[in-house]
Amino acid sequence: MRDLSHQRIVKAERRKGSMDNSLQNRIIINISGLRFETFKSTLEVYPNTLLGNAKRRKYYYDNVLNEYFFDRHRECFEAILYYYQSKGRLRRPNSVPLDTFLEEITFFDLGQDALAQVRKDENLKEVEKAQLPRNRCRRLEQCYYDKN
Repeated sequence: MRDLSHQRIVKAERRKGSMDNSLQNRIIINISGLRFETFKSTLEVYPNTLLGNAKRRKYYYDNVLNEYFFDRHRECFEAILYYYQSKGRLRRPNSVPLDTFLEEITFFDLGQDALAQVRKDENLKEVEKAQLPRNRCRRLEQCYYDKN
């Protein structure tokens, strides 16, 4: 009988320890008053991003509230968090202007692949940089004709 109750206590302590560990691995991200909860491991899939890098992320940590705070666009963040959770799928919410969405992607440093994905989805083409002649007179001439 004593062995059975001891086994139950040990199992309960293991469950508690596993729950404590799970809570330690969860983080809360406050986006302008709206709280999101996720696992650190979800964010760390992309270690070169702002949220995926613990050192970069800690600048936004609020010790009193035990959360990360960002004064950013809420609707955009839902899509950005989904990017982490879906391992790279990124879609702009219909109600969010494209320039705002691109700004948030840049702020959270999702990288060139994420920006390229949005450009493709939005049917945007990259602007090619014009090659200007080395000769100053020719450059001025080309600029003049390009304006007109």
